Amino acid sequence: MYGPVDVQELYYDIQDILIRFKENPINPVHFPDEENCLKVKRVKAYRNVKKS
Repeated sequence: MYGPVDVQELYYDIQDILIRFKENPINPVHFPDEENCLKVKRVKAYRNVKKS
């Protein structure tokens, strides 16, 4: 699912996913602009990618 992602970056995504799921419990949870959650091609956490 993820490419060669750093463990810390993956941890950030997990934190953000848990927050999103608490706010809106839909399954599967996905980030905006990533409709297919099974094809994540990022190597950075979503929060760090969207900063740039």
